[in-house]
Amino acid sequence: DWVDWLQATYDFKGGFDIHPCWPLHRGVTEELAGLWHAWRRAVNTDELAPKAANAELAAWHDRWLWPTLTRITVGNNYRFGSCSKGHEPGRTNPIRTDRTHLAEGPGSCLLK
Repeated sequence: DWVDWLQATYDFKGGFDIHPCWPLHRGVTEELAGLWHAWRRAVNTDELAPKAANAELAAWHDRWLWPTLTRITVGNNYRFGSCSKGHEPGRTNPIRTDRTHLAEGPGSCLLK
């Protein structure tokens, strides 16, 4: 609901649209969850101290909103950018850590 509110409220342009398939992109979901948590904190801080001349919500726009939108929509950091005409599935076999390169035992060097 919050992502829908965000899009309706800000009416983004210039490639900043959040595609409807965003829940299928785990990295994008994590980015948006972080953005939402930062927004909640900014809104709550501003509401709890109305006479304290807070700029938390203004800072949220500058520090969180635009950088996050850039990363997920314009920055080509996720496969999300190719979903402009419909969902494009991501990698079916995610890359896993090659554990043969990890050392055994506590206190040892991570690389052999």
